[in-house]
This record gives sequence, C-alpha cells and structure tokens, in this order.
Amino acid sequence: MIKMEIRMDDEKILKERKYRLEAVYEAVDNDFKQWNFKGEKTASGSVIYKDNGDDRDLGTGRAQDIFQRKGWCRQIVQTFWMR
Repeated sequence: MIKMEIRMDDEKILKERKYRLEAVYEAVDNDFKQWNFKGEKTASGSVIYKDNGDDRDLGTGRAQDIFQRKGWCRQIVQTFWMR
C-alpha cells in the first residue's frame, strides 16, 4: 500500500490571504477523489491519502504528478512525502 502525506502551511495561507484555506484542502481532496482515495486527517494537521491496495494501482503516482504541477500548491506545502 502506498501512502502520501500532505501538510499545508496553514499559517502562511491565512497570513498571505491569497487563497482560502478551505478551498486549498478542497482542491487537493478533489484531485485524489479521481482515484477514490480518501484522506485521513492526522493530529498534526497532515492529510494522509492511501491507494486502493491494488498492485497495479498507479493512482497515487498520477495524483502526485498532478499535485506537483500545481505551482500555487507547491508554494504552500509544508510536508509532502510518499511511501
């Protein structure tokens, strides 16, 4: 199973007032919903997305590619890893 953790810099988002915090999380969730990946929010504020457990499931990699192409998103990410 592949997991991807994403943590946005909430303080930066709120301080800069360039994006609405809720809209940022909604946009990321919508990207992952394409592959039916549901995010689990952790106590630290990160969201962990998991693949569907299929060895041939490439959705997490595709989601990572889409996510990294979003310039606006890369500027406000605090943590991003995939295992």
